[in-house]
Amino acid sequence: MSDRQTSLDEVGEVNDNSEDDFRSIRIGPRKLRIPTDWEIRPLDPEEGATSRVTDGAHHSPNQSEDGEYYYATVSDMSSDRIDYDGCGLIDSEQYNNLVEGDCKPRRGEVLFSKDGTVGLTTVFNDDVDVVLLSSIAMIDPVDDILNSHYLSQYLSSDFTEFQIQSLKSGTAIRRVVLMDIEKIEVPIPSLSEQRKIATVLHTVDQ
Repeated sequence: MSDRQTSLDEVGEVNDNSEDDFRSIRIGPRKLRIPTDWEIRPLDPEEGATSRVTDGAHHSPNQSEDGEYYYATVSDMSSDRIDYDGCGLIDSEQYNNLVEGDCKPRRGEVLFSKDGTVGLTTVFNDDVDVVLLSSIAMIDPVDDILNSHYLSQYLSSDFTEFQIQSLKSGTAIRRVVLMDIEKIEVPIPSLSEQRKIATVLHTVDQ
């Protein structure tokens, strides 16, 4: 087991709570021991933890050598950022059309690779005019419930992979649809705890 996964497994044991303050739950095929005051919610916007779960354009725009705007696919994602040097360029007309089609990520959203390479995540905070193609999902957490960096760390963990594998009946994961992403269950502690957990896991990653 990696140091990173050990950190996730021990998240519920970092304080001095008594044994009665913890409960065992099942997320997908795995059991997890968490404090009793943590919630469990799926990412489905109807459950209140997110305001949208969507993806980018389902058609590739025509590239323009003189284009001023980026479009990104899963091949432009790494584990913590978008590589704009590798992105295609499009003109203003195509860019505006894709923005109107809700293909532009919002600041603070978690980007999740869902096609080809599944499970790369990053929090979008870039001051860049970019639109996405359908291989990248955009997940907008509700600010007073779910911290973006905590969610990004969780979505890149084994717990998310196991849930997706369970939904896919154990077959090789090459593509995840939005309906499956909405079913992913997330343990939700207080926002202050989420920030602490995200900081610890980011440090482990570094």
